[in-house]
Amino acid sequence: MLAPVAAGLAIVAFMTTTPLSPQQDEAWDVVRRINQAWVLRRTEDLEALLHPAIVVAPPPPAEPVRGREACIESYREFALEARVLHFEELHPAVEVFGDTAVATYDFAITYEMSGTYTTERGREIFVLTHEGGRWQAVWRTQLTPAAEA
Repeated sequence: MLAPVAAGLAIVAFMTTTPLSPQQDEAWDVVRRINQAWVLRRTEDLEALLHPAIVVAPPPPAEPVRGREACIESYREFALEARVLHFEELHPAVEVFGDTAVATYDFAITYEMSGTYTTERGREIFVLTHEGGRWQAVWRTQLTPAAEA
């Protein structure tokens, strides 16, 4: 699926060949909406998607970012500093265990920051919780090899 977005940017999502259950689909939709929010610089959309106690565990040596407001600010800083040229979500998988879901996918991103173009590939892992009738991300990490400059 190719979704055209602002300034010629494309978010490309390749769905798994295994159909998702309604619960899995709902949880995956939250991950997709989180990605759309930061890629399209609509960080105000993140509040409803992130749990108040979310923890983002970035690759070392960066320290974890704790709490919804701090996480939104982190996304906002990236959105202000970087211009995303291409973003792909590949091979998503979602497992649901009661009120907890684990969503994983491979990604590829190309962005420009301070005149330098960078392409990264890796794997994202989100943990979501279902509270108050909705899914929210409560934990996220990213596994990446070294960035290609």
